Amino acid sequence: SKKVRSEQLSTYINQEVDLLKIDVEGCEDVIILELAKKDTLRLINSMIIEYHPYLCAKIKTLADFLDFLKQRQWNCVFSNLGENYLVYANKAQL
Repeated sequence: SKKVRSEQLSTYINQEVDLLKIDVEGCEDVIILELAKKDTLRLINSMIIEYHPYLCAKIKTLADFLDFLKQRQWNCVFSNLGENYLVYANKAQL
């Protein structure tokens, strides 16, 4: 095995982002939680996320994942991809 350096996505989000696509085979919950914690989720207008509930470490169900986003003013729809889900999220207009 080879070690690779990783960095937090929030480090690179310092201005408005029109669309963020996330497909990270089970770490999407960690990324979304980190973006929310660092208050950079607010800079993103839309997201397309391939959610893998059986691989995620922190948010284990689609319902909990959608609820987390909804509590932060995101409108979400999803489509089923077998064991995975494609989540389309847009910031709610206040």
